[in-house]
Amino acid sequence: MPKKKKPKKKGSKKYAKYRIESGKLIKPKFCPRCGEGVILAISKDRIHCGKCHYTEFSSKSEAKAEEVKESKEVKSEKKK
Repeated sequence: MPKKKKPKKKGSKKYAKYRIESGKLIKPKFCPRCGEGVILAISKDRIHCGKCHYTEFSSKSEAKAEEVKESKEVKSEKKK
């Protein structure tokens, strides 16, 4: 009887959340209730913890500023 193939395990994607800018490590925002290791999900108008359901709502002015910044970055990338 042939052996069953084991499914491959998917690796963690946490490394994709960290960035290096000008020689410094940029960490994502962690949940204040759960502590370090639990990264908050960033949405358009809020920041949310999937583990304990902690939520921070951003003000409209901050959200609009981020949208404008993102749209400028996208436009500059398209020009290149």
